[in-house]
Amino acid sequence: MTPPGWTSVVLADIADVRAGDGFPPDRQGRADGDVPFFKVGDISTAVQLGESTLLRARNFVSHEDVRELKLHVMPVDTVLFAKIGAAIGLNRRGIAGVPMVVDNNVMGVIPARFIEPRFVYWFMRTVKLERLAQATTVPSIRKSDVLQIPVELPPRNEQRRIVAKLDDLLARSRRAKDELAAIPALLERYRQSVLAA
Repeated sequence: MTPPGWTSVVLADIADVRAGDGFPPDRQGRADGDVPFFKVGDISTAVQLGESTLLRARNFVSHEDVRELKLHVMPVDTVLFAKIGAAIGLNRRGIAGVPMVVDNNVMGVIPARFIEPRFVYWFMRTVKLERLAQATTVPSIRKSDVLQIPVELPPRNEQRRIVAKLDDLLARSRRAKDELAAIPALLERYRQSVLAA
């Protein structure tokens, strides 16, 4: 049952969906340039580092490349994920922190202006995209299927409250992970001080 004030919509009602672009092998990106060029691996790396906002790419293209190849620049706040291959099942998401281009293995959900972008990010983290994947040799997701994903949409102030709570929980989780990672070094220092005593 939908809570009071919430509405039942599909993703097409609150966002646009855009696939990445194909690149000729010799234009697959450089170590520096004007526009960051993100691939599935960049999303995976960010997620493994505990980052949700995508800021650092390993590859770049020039404004000339964007014009000549007619590339689509994904705007800030686009929610990105793998759309082909085994990476779909990893369910990794990132949100664009800068305008970027992405390769054709990536798809992006661009929130409408009346929606909190991080609400769409957190919502997309709950969607198991492998259920939408076409059963072929290499699984893939179609834009038309993503656009029809049902969404229970709260009012904007409730979206903000949900986002604030989830972002806070994510930050706490990262701090706890960092503290756990520091324990072996602390134990070693303690052991050394006991031995020295």
